[in-house]
Amino acid sequence: MPSIERNNDGVIINAEKLVYEQVLHQRVLCPICKGHVFEDWPFGWDAHAEHQCTVEGATPEERKKSYRAVQAPLFADYVVSLAPNAAGIDYSKYIDQLVSMRMNTQNGHTSPHKAIMMLAVIDLIAGGETSGNRIEYGPELLEHFKRYFDVVKTPADSCTPLNPFWHLKTAPFWHHSVRAGQEAAYRVMDRPRGPNVMTEIIDGAFLEDGLFAALLSESVRQEIREAMIRRYFSEHFDELMALAEQEEGVGLYAKALRGEQKAPGVVKEDVRDLAFARVVKQAYHFQCAACGLRIWFEGTSLVDAAHIIPFSESHDDDPRNGLTLCKNHHWAMDQEWIFPCSDNKWHVRDGIDDRVDSQRALIDLHGKTLIPPHDSRFSPKAESLRWRERRLRAV
Repeated sequence: MPSIERNNDGVIINAEKLVYEQVLHQRVLCPICKGHVFEDWPFGWDAHAEHQCTVEGATPEERKKSYRAVQAPLFADYVVSLAPNAAGIDYSKYIDQLVSMRMNTQNGHTSPHKAIMMLAVIDLIAGGETSGNRIEYGPELLEHFKRYFDVVKTPADSCTPLNPFWHLKTAPFWHHSVRAGQEAAYRVMDRPRGPNVMTEIIDGAFLEDGLFAALLSESVRQEIREAMIRRYFSEHFDELMALAEQEEGVGLYAKALRGEQKAPGVVKEDVRDLAFARVVKQAYHFQCAACGLRIWFEGTSLVDAAHIIPFSESHDDDPRNGLTLCKNHHWAMDQEWIFPCSDNKWHVRDGIDDRVDSQRALIDLHGKTLIPPHDSRFSPKAESLRWRERRLRAV
């Protein structure tokens, strides 16, 4: 392990090397193998090393996820352990870069998109929603983007998060991870031609290592947000700073709901609601657990996070007391027409008439298995399903 090196101002100048050396020699568990221990894992920031997972049928994408799942907490824990305030990393140059981004200006109007994208990325990191230093173009990012965009947009602005995700590559701190075999297509691509085309070519984006390390510190995030909001959105300063403060709280509570840290003592209702919804919807990949509907567009999803035992009854925000439902099936469960039960199947109350078109779809749901979350840690609790089963018997 190398020693810590500081400049004359006491700033750690080899922080990235320290972090890399630390995670290089950790004993870690592969999330796919569920117990296979391997040491001296030679991964880098993009985690492209090959771990030959012993589980039969593991796909390359699943293996990639296993690298990231291990990398992120090791990286974060060690950066924080070096010293407070992002291990003393000199992040002033990143503030300078973030407040001097080249923005698109037409007819005297400056588009807010790049600055909004970076505020959204900061929120992702705060909430532990990135896979290490890797930013996916997906519903998690777009939800954060839309929350800020809705505050600052003008009639001249369209919600097009794809554009800043692509064009930020001109900034010194933003880089794309190009998929293998797509290097030539990336070089000739001058603008994004739809999310599907873009994500076929790039696997995501990543920040300069020093900026990512700095953003693991809450105080640094606060300073960077404030500088950016003053620079680009001074007329919305109070509203955006309040939104950023709320997002910090949501991120902390979401981490607690995922079991990554202890829950804070007092949680505001709006923070609790947002964190529960975010964790549950992400666990189910924004898919309805009844009909399988999965539609999201530019930060808007058509599914809700529903408590199995209502919060008013249980005061239970455990994600395992939740599932995602489309608007129709959420309403039907609230009205006690459909019930997720302890046999892990959907049941329909008596009195539903299959001769009525609007009710036939509910009849068809009877006996169907609940669509499980993609993250099995958040599968519904048996006690929550039994509560719904008792309600079925009572109606």
